[in-house]
Amino acid sequence: MRKSMVMVSLVATMLIGGTGCMVVAPNGAYVDNAVKSSRVGTAKFHSILGFYPFGDAGIDAAMKAGGISKVHHVDLEHFWFPLFYWSTTTKVYGE
Repeated sequence: MRKSMVMVSLVATMLIGGTGCMVVAPNGAYVDNAVKSSRVGTAKFHSILGFYPFGDAGIDAAMKAGGISKVHHVDLEHFWFPLFYWSTTTKVYGE
């Protein structure tokens, strides 16, 4: 009985606490706020069941996709559907 209660609590915590979207500010190594935010480059990483990762959500990949050489700011978006799917999207704004 006690083990089943622990398991139920663990699964409930993962389902409730792990859903949603989060935006995180990266370190300032790339960022220059004097640069105009005229272009956007996007890069995305996916993982299915935690075993099948593919894609590249790096800042460099997003810069290359948007033709950006100078970065104004970076947004990171994370999405997680518990136990099945994870994605990270990096959006780089700059010129």
